Amino acid sequence: SDMWIFHWNDWWLRKCLLEGRDPFYTTEMFHPDGVSLVYHNFAWLNTLVWLPLSPLVGHIAAYNIIFILNLALGGASAYILAHYVVKDRYAAFIAGLVFCFWPFRLQHFNRPNLISIGWIPLFLLFLIRTVREYRKLRDGLLAGLFLGLTGLSRWLLLAMAGVLGGAYVVYSLICERRRWSWRAFGAVVLTVLTALLIVAPFATPMIVAQIQGVGEAEGSIADRAEKGTDLVGYFVPERGHPVFERWLAELWKRMSQESYIGYAALLLAIYGVFRARRRAVFWGLIAGGLFVFSLGGVLRVGGQVYRAPMPYSLIQPSLFASV
Repeated sequence: SDMWIFHWNDWWLRKCLLEGRDPFYTTEMFHPDGVSLVYHNFAWLNTLVWLPLSPLVGHIAAYNIIFILNLALGGASAYILAHYVVKDRYAAFIAGLVFCFWPFRLQHFNRPNLISIGWIPLFLLFLIRTVREYRKLRDGLLAGLFLGLTGLSRWLLLAMAGVLGGAYVVYSLICERRRWSWRAFGAVVLTVLTALLIVAPFATPMIVAQIQGVGEAEGSIADRAEKGTDLVGYFVPERGHPVFERWLAELWKRMSQESYIGYAALLLAIYGVFRARRRAVFWGLIAGGLFVFSLGGVLRVGGQVYRAPMPYSLIQPSLFASV
């Protein structure tokens, strides 16, 4: 599957560095004319780590180490964010455990850019600190750094992190007005500028192509409306589970995508929202909003498509009209 694409990416970018080639165009495919790689799915940050590792341990081992590092980073960053929010190391450990090993993430071992989500909790942590703590410029700079690293992991992750960050800013302006000052505004602007500075060299060719109307970006946000998560997918194990395969094989065939996190994790999250109440308002709203939007543009239940408009259809209205 996609695993070999990312091995090729690593090889190609190293070749470009050594030979001074343009990484956004190759004649190694569709030879001799070649093809543009402006919209190609590079995992820039993973390759940056792979380059010094591969001569030491080998190409495949370096790829596997990066996968393990991504898992570890996700667990550690979720722990740090949760500990800052709830001030309880046991609850934070559980949060890190769930974030690190949730089934959907482990299922995508062949897509290292898709599982590289460990920078997002760190971005949220320092964005929150930018508003709430004293060292606003330092925290704003770090928030921008981690937002930029999210973008270098995958552009769609950058869009998702931006939505989360924007949601927090709106929530904070409404519910935490006393925490805001001109220093806080300036620090948030610094966050945005820092992230833009980090991603600009890699994103500029794609942005120029979009402005010129050349080609089409991989996996646009509008495309997600057609590939929404099946509602039942939140309550049945991921496809291929060795224990439940004999009972769920037919259901898996009918469903488009799943997002199972386990009943224990789901119940703990619901319990935490009701237990913390006001302190959990933002996180509860975020969870609810992401849940609704993950269902896509039309409602799917057990593989059956229902003509019920979903909020995601606002992004691609024609999708609902065609169902």
